Amino acid sequence: MPSALSQIRANARSSAAETRIEEAAEQRLRESGYAPLRNVACCCRAATAVLTGDVPSFHMKQIAQTLVLKIDGVEQVENLLEVVAR
Repeated sequence: MPSALSQIRANARSSAAETRIEEAAEQRLRESGYAPLRNVACCCRAATAVLTGDVPSFHMKQIAQTLVLKIDGVEQVENLLEVVAR
């Protein structure tokens, strides 16, 4: 059975990994060249990236998902982006 200290360290590593994924996802979206993706937010839990925000088309929603899936450590994407006609 793992000690309390090893569990705290494991959680800290997980949290750091999640933060790294969130930052990488948001940077990748900002630098994608697609202006509508600059305001997409990403939260990561247990290797699942959750995307939130508004985009103008289903195509932009799919591009965001594809970009985030390419990040090391991301196993799946929960795409909660809403398509809002402008």
